[in-house]
Amino acid sequence: MLTITSDDLGNIGQALRQLSGSLKNTRPLMRGIATLLENSTRKRFETKTAPDGSRWANWTPSTQRAYAKPIYRQRNKKRYVAALKPRSKERLMRDSSRLLRSLTRHATANLAQVGTNVVYAPHHQFGTKRMVARPMFGLSAQDSADIVDLLHDFVREQWEQS
Repeated sequence: MLTITSDDLGNIGQALRQLSGSLKNTRPLMRGIATLLENSTRKRFETKTAPDGSRWANWTPSTQRAYAKPIYRQRNKKRYVAALKPRSKERLMRDSSRLLRSLTRHATANLAQVGTNVVYAPHHQFGTKRMVARPMFGLSAQDSADIVDLLHDFVREQWEQS
């Protein structure tokens, strides 16, 4: 789960804290940030990149073998595995799409959160002894820039309503 508070955003967070006393209702802003982060996280499944821009590692040969689909043939009324067809690399982190479908967002006046209830998500996010990490949660440079744009638009709207 990725939880963003003003403390996590550096200069952006400092600006948010300074403005929070004078802004009426920050919940729409935080809802926008949560939506932005959820969409960014979903896009990582398409681009297969971590928040820092690095590519996710491909499947190891043992995982490719484990997830390969058997191609069956029949000879003398006996069925046997003739070959193994490897899964497409496009299926990386999307074999069942359960993790992708489980992504949710939550926002309050002080919090924007993106997460999942899938128990194996931390294994992908942080890795294990046998599995390399494929981080999906986090702030990219583009996310930070987009949050600044949202903040700018929100403050402008608040100013115009005053």
